[in-house]
Amino acid sequence: MADVKDILGMPRASDKSEAQPKPKEQRAKRPEGMSREAFALLDGSHPIVPSSFVADLAKKQAGLKEKRTPAEKRGQVVWEMRPFKNEARQDGLELRHWAKCFKDNASRVRLAEEGDYPFARLDCKPMIYRYDDEEWDNVIVKDADWTREETEYLLELCEQFQLRFLIIADRYEAPPGKTRSMEDLKARYYTIARQLLIAREGGPEQVAHHTLVKHPFNAETERSRKRAVQALLARSAGQEASDQATLEAARGIENARRAAVVQRKQPPTVETMELATPVDIPQQPAPGSTSLLGADLKPAQLKPGVFSRAAHMREVARQQLANVPGGARAQKQVDTLLAELGPKGEPICATQATCAAYLALRADIVQMLELRKRLQHRQAAEASQGGSEGRGRRAHKGKVPARYDA
Repeated sequence: MADVKDILGMPRASDKSEAQPKPKEQRAKRPEGMSREAFALLDGSHPIVPSSFVADLAKKQAGLKEKRTPAEKRGQVVWEMRPFKNEARQDGLELRHWAKCFKDNASRVRLAEEGDYPFARLDCKPMIYRYDDEEWDNVIVKDADWTREETEYLLELCEQFQLRFLIIADRYEAPPGKTRSMEDLKARYYTIARQLLIAREGGPEQVAHHTLVKHPFNAETERSRKRAVQALLARSAGQEASDQATLEAARGIENARRAAVVQRKQPPTVETMELATPVDIPQQPAPGSTSLLGADLKPAQLKPGVFSRAAHMREVARQQLANVPGGARAQKQVDTLLAELGPKGEPICATQATCAAYLALRADIVQMLELRKRLQHRQAAEASQGGSEGRGRRAHKGKVPARYDA
C-alpha cells in the first residue's frame, strides 16, 4: 500500500510531518437581537443576517420605534355644530346637530363618520301596490261599494303613512253616507295587492308561498278576534278565578287520562300483580280444599295439618325448576328475568293472590327459557345444514348434482 501511495505521490500515514493539519471550523457569531432558536436554524448555506435587519431588531427591543395609539393617529376629539340632511326625507330639510370630529396636528378637522346620514338606512318603507289604467280595467275586480277615486285615495294614505292602519283609519275621510272601519280599509287594500301580485307574477302558482296569497286577509275573522280580545279584557277578578279553576280541572282530567293510557300499555308490576293472577285459580277455596297451589298451579293435595304459605311457595318454586336442565344456571336465569320484569325477590306478604301470581310468573319464565333454547337448537341445525350443502356444491367445482336441483 505504501508503494502505491509513493507512485501516486500521496503522503504516507506514518509521515506526520508531511500530513497537513486539519483546518479549524469557524463558527459564525450569533447577531445581536436574534434569538438562539432562530440562529440554530441557519447552516453554512445561509448567509449571515444583514446588519440593517439586526439594527431594526435592536431598535425595536430598545423601544426607539415610534408608536402611536389609534386616537393619536386620528387626532384630537372635538365636537362641532354641523348641518346635515337626512337622505330618507324627500323635502330636502336641513338641520344642525353636534357631530364628533377629529382634529390633527395641522389643525384640520374632519368628521368621525363621513358619508350619508347614518340613520337614513333605518328608514325601511314597505312596498305599496299601485295600479295603472290597464290593470284597473283588466286585473282589478270591481266592487260596487268602492269607486276608483276612493280606492286611489286609500292607496295614497297607505303610501303616506306606510300601512299604519291605525293612523290611516283615523285620517280617512269616507264619502258622504258611508262609514269605513279599519277592517274595511285593510280588506280593500290587501285584496287589490293580492290581485296585482298574482297578475304580475303570472299566476297563483308562482307566488303560492307569498304571505298575501298564502294567508289572505279576512275581515270577519279580524272582527271576531277583536271581539274576543275585548271580552277577555272585560272580565272581572271572579270570572278570571273561575276560568283558571276550570282550566286546572281540565288539565287534571287530561293528565289522568294520559296516565291511564300509559298504565294500560305497561307490563304488570309488583303493584299490579293481582291483575296477572290466572283466572282458573279460585280466590276463595272450596270447602274441604286448601288455598295452597302446586307446581301445576292447581290446589295442592296435602296431608291434613298446618302449613306456612311462604315456605310452601318456595318449595313449589324449587319443584318448577326440577324438570328444567341446567341446575344452578337455570335458577340464575330465572332470577335475572324476574329482576328485569319488576319483582325483586319473593312476595313480602304471602297472600293467596300474590303467591299464585308469583308462581304463575315463574312458570311463564321457565316456559320462555325452554322455548328460547329450542329456537337456538333449531337455528344451529339449519345453519349446519346450509353449510354442508355449500361444501357439497364447492366439492363438485361449480357443477350442481341432480339432488341439489330437487
